[in-house]
Amino acid sequence: MLKRFSSDKVYQQLFQTAFTKDENPVTVKNVQYSIASFIKTIVSFQSAYDKKMLNETEQKGLQLFQSKELKCSQCHSGVNFNQPQFQTSPYFNTGFFTDTFVNKGLFAFTKNKNDWGKYKVPTLRNLVFTAPYLHDGSAETLEQVIQLYEQGGKPSAVNKHLFITGFKLNSQQRSELMAFLLSLSDSTVITNNVFTNPWTIK
Repeated sequence: MLKRFSSDKVYQQLFQTAFTKDENPVTVKNVQYSIASFIKTIVSFQSAYDKKMLNETEQKGLQLFQSKELKCSQCHSGVNFNQPQFQTSPYFNTGFFTDTFVNKGLFAFTKNKNDWGKYKVPTLRNLVFTAPYLHDGSAETLEQVIQLYEQGGKPSAVNKHLFITGFKLNSQQRSELMAFLLSLSDSTVITNNVFTNPWTIK
């Protein structure tokens, strides 16, 4: 990766401009810092939900999302519909992966058996642009994800969070829930010229 950036004239100039005090600015640390800094500039709050423009179907989906039966909002909460708080735990095991799954989640770092299969709760914003879903991309559609939650995860999964118990939805309710989830999408993010790749430098 560093060799690729170092040999690219555009990125050479971009790194030199951004990290003027570094004799050799193309480093892993500076790449990480650059990506993190860029991500912080992506502000996405122009969805139908943000504008309070949900239609009847989407409003019913919101009610399902917040219901005690589904418990979606217990984990996907706050302005970004995620779980960023480190004072409790932003990591949960959804029961979607068995003990044969290669990526063992938080366990890979802590080696604590209670952390096996735990992953950080992602944002639900802009789902219309982010398929396939789940940490390994194994669910091609949002409907597949919902059905996995309906089943309470996979039968052979271990260490599931206590919220993952399964529930029942009819086809209409499933459509309403999906409609609400997709209402969190903000198309202005992917059309904003500010985020255009800087292939040319003036």
